[in-house]
Amino acid sequence: MPKLQSNRTQDPEYDVTKASQTYSNIAAVLAGFALAAVILISQNQDVPQGADATYVAALRDRATIAFLVALFGCIASAFTFGVVTGEATSGTGTHATALFGGAGFALSTAFVFWGLAYLTKIYLSESIVQLTRWLFFGTICIIPLYLIFYLIDAIRLSEKIPFSGGLFLRLAWPNYVPIIPAIIISAIRIPALANLWQSAFIPVAVASFFIILISAGGALFISERPVNSPLSATFIGGCKVWVLVQSVILAMLALLTR
Repeated sequence: MPKLQSNRTQDPEYDVTKASQTYSNIAAVLAGFALAAVILISQNQDVPQGADATYVAALRDRATIAFLVALFGCIASAFTFGVVTGEATSGTGTHATALFGGAGFALSTAFVFWGLAYLTKIYLSESIVQLTRWLFFGTICIIPLYLIFYLIDAIRLSEKIPFSGGLFLRLAWPNYVPIIPAIIISAIRIPALANLWQSAFIPVAVASFFIILISAGGALFISERPVNSPLSATFIGGCKVWVLVQSVILAMLALLTR
């Protein structure tokens, strides 16, 4: 009796449509958390004893904006991953769709931890604040890997090539060039970053909102492609640039983490 062949040419044991169901659930949970954080901030306007009211208000405003961006991104990602989950088979198209949906999910996760890092400054001790900062730094170091492996899977399925360390390094290192120096600079606590924190956060938040919006729209557009259609070199190059854009935003958030 002949063996049934999988629609996937590589790694038939991994099904991105099933994995996306889990990601959709996680995105929904994070959206609920972000909404709860916004409600908490709006209901509690007290200034801790001895704290600068203007400084506390600025922290609240930025944390609220971060959670609102995360809320929007998580909701958009939940719907996008729902589209991936609904695919009958898994192939290059579903991996590319998940990559673009994952971009919004990745940025939303980063904004959740960034907002926590600022929210703890208002209510908790310095040791907890530092722990939250480093949790954020760890998160933005992991996020590029999440997107890179989606891209690797799409490339492997399209070009029918095996995984290799060289392929991983070629895709990975450009995304850590902005992130690692940004973490180091932020950890050193250069005083000039205080002005950057005041002036650059809103543009970064607005840019992130549009990146999430474009990622969700791009994912829905790509989902209309045939599931196993090969990806062009131009499209793969665009995906590489798009992942790098996320890394630049993550690096900016790291610089804005005081």
